[in-house]
Amino acid sequence: MFIDKQPKETVELYTKLLFGIASLSKLFSDDAIPYLPYRTIERSFCYAFKAEDLSRKDIAIDALKLDVGVGIKTFMQLSKNVSSQKVAEFNTNSATLINLPAKKKVENIVAWKNQRVQETIDMYEINSLIYHCVIRDAGIIKIYEYPMDKIDINTLKITKQTKTGIFFQDNLNKYRYYESKSVLLKEFNLATPLLTLQVNMIDDPLKLLASLK
Repeated sequence: MFIDKQPKETVELYTKLLFGIASLSKLFSDDAIPYLPYRTIERSFCYAFKAEDLSRKDIAIDALKLDVGVGIKTFMQLSKNVSSQKVAEFNTNSATLINLPAKKKVENIVAWKNQRVQETIDMYEINSLIYHCVIRDAGIIKIYEYPMDKIDINTLKITKQTKTGIFFQDNLNKYRYYESKSVLLKEFNLATPLLTLQVNMIDDPLKLLASLK
């Protein structure tokens, strides 16, 4: 998708950065799962692949490499198979949804999400959009990539409605709108990583830092 098309030495630089960041995890936690600050991962991605850092902009992507837009996600693996992660937030629009039926809420959410994606495509002349996901698990880091698809309004189907949200899907992906936080979550399949990195976390990273000059 993206990473498998990059030069070997560039991918090695990126994984070296991830390994280095993860090795300092015990600065922040004693957990066996490495600690990866998402902003640091975004900056590392842009540094390694010489991509433009757009993470501070309120758009659908965090990085741009030539005509490829990349949304970078960093999260912990809580399930063996899938994980639902935030892909959009609608704080400024959410008040208009309050009294609408579920179908109309979903249609508005889909329209807003697709508009945001299209505006990003037009603004940066993008030909390809992907999610680049860096997953934290016990002693390892896994990397996955997925297409960043627009939501197909013609195949929308509401699958469940609860007190906290609306579950729906199109012909490609599954989503949940979390109403109290006005966020849209997308389900990511975690079956087959592109890369798996073993992590060695330094036992006493403060000692290491104290030795630096």
